[in-house]
Amino acid sequence: MVLVESGGTFVQPLSGIIDNALGAAAVGSDGERVRKHVHRLEKEIRTLAAHGTKGRLSTLWDKAAGRLAKAADPSFEDSLKRARAAIKIDGEVVDCDASMPALLLRRAWDAVQAGKAEKFGGDLTRLILKLSDILRADFEHSAAGRSAKHLKETVGSAHGDMFDFDAMSKLLSKSLSKVAFPEARRARIRDLLAY
Repeated sequence: MVLVESGGTFVQPLSGIIDNALGAAAVGSDGERVRKHVHRLEKEIRTLAAHGTKGRLSTLWDKAAGRLAKAADPSFEDSLKRARAAIKIDGEVVDCDASMPALLLRRAWDAVQAGKAEKFGGDLTRLILKLSDILRADFEHSAAGRSAKHLKETVGSAHGDMFDFDAMSKLLSKSLSKVAFPEARRARIRDLLAY
């Protein structure tokens, strides 16, 4: 089994990863040769894992390839290179022994918690934006937010000459509500955003 480091599936069987790689790499007239060489490598990776060798798939792949390359024909390296290029994932290889259930349970737990943390992070970001918008709207309704100076800064220098900001400020001062935002609520929102 491979405990995948990233992606939708947190664990995949080594045979499934190899089969997917062969589907992409073992094509054409030399497809059978590639298939034969890569299955030999898969067997060697399984042997390494069964004898206690720990590590990521990429590490065990290199180790197994090094052990087999000495007795292999020249096309062996080409076969492995093609299959390796088709594998887009990596992760710790675990043997099917007594420790595997605990490792799989831990990986499943971590995957679920990572999903929850990602959702919480998104929710938190949205709430921060909403609270910031409340403070920004409160400022825009204040006397300082309706001042000619602030209105001019908001429009920017490119179109600053096109408007009479003093007249706009007077107009907004008359039309907007005079009800002030409670200072205690403003302070609570600022305290929340300070975290």
